[in-house]
Amino acid sequence: MSDAHRHIEVERKWLLHRLPDRLLGTPGPECTRLEIRQGYLPPVSPDEPAWREASRASEHEVPSVGRIRAIESDRGNRYVHTLKSGSGLVRHEFEREISEEAFQAAWSATAGRRLAKTRWRVPEGEVCWEIDRISGLDVVLAEVECASIELAASVTLPEWLAAVVDREVTEEDRFTNAEMAFQSGLATGDRGFEGGVDEIR
Repeated sequence: MSDAHRHIEVERKWLLHRLPDRLLGTPGPECTRLEIRQGYLPPVSPDEPAWREASRASEHEVPSVGRIRAIESDRGNRYVHTLKSGSGLVRHEFEREISEEAFQAAWSATAGRRLAKTRWRVPEGEVCWEIDRISGLDVVLAEVECASIELAASVTLPEWLAAVVDREVTEEDRFTNAEMAFQSGLATGDRGFEGGVDEIR
């Protein structure tokens, strides 16, 4: 069995006009940098049977729905399979670790819906800010995941981040990773499978 979990994700998101100064050059030791490749498998809504099936899967079982992600860091590589439902501030999320072999076996099915990004994780107070620079799309986003809706409502932008914020885009579907992956495929001519963005974000 894989190390899997399901939870409610409460997340706010902002569009930035550039990277914060804090992340330029050599960020402080509190900042973690990750290189992420992710792709979206042929879209189907993650209904209850799909979630139950994924929760019973071993790390070697090849995903057929949802998102797959390869995460590179100084601590090594991780491979993750994720299902999400809903949109905006509150979503349901299921996540499990998968093997590199399972990731590679599923990767070809994500043609047309792939995204690469550099992520910086910056812990501060009760939350951890995640700053993503999306490769090839000239987009920089800031996200913060909170333990509750109440905490999310009370979050204020730290000064180092507020200076580069254009606007909050939590409720704008065009800034979901799935939509940007689809647009990236169109921009490169790699159409992959047809169809618009559904509930898998």
